[in-house]
Amino acid sequence: MHRRVTERHVESATVVTSLGTGTEDVEFRLSARGTERFNALVRTVGLGGRAAVVVDGVVVRAPRLETTEFQGRGIVSGLDVGAADRLARRLNRS
Repeated sequence: MHRRVTERHVESATVVTSLGTGTEDVEFRLSARGTERFNALVRTVGLGGRAAVVVDGVVVRAPRLETTEFQGRGIVSGLDVGAADRLARRLNRS
C-alpha cells in the first residue's frame, strides 16, 4: 500500500490558536482514503515515531505520532502564525 498522504486527501484545514501554548495549530480532516493511507503510515512508523509534514518540498514539521488508530482528524501543532497560515492554505488547495 502506498503510504503517502497528500493535500488531495485533505477535506479541510483550519488555523486555530492553542489554548495551552498560545502557538498556532492547523486542524485538518482527511477523506476516507486519506484516513486509510494515514493509518498505513502509522502502522509502519509506529507509536512515538515521526511523520514529516512536507509542503512544496520542504519539511515544515515532523510531529511525533501519538496514536496508532487515526480517526480522520488531526492537528499539526506548535507553528508560528505564518507557517500555520501557509500550511492551511496549501492543504486547502486540493
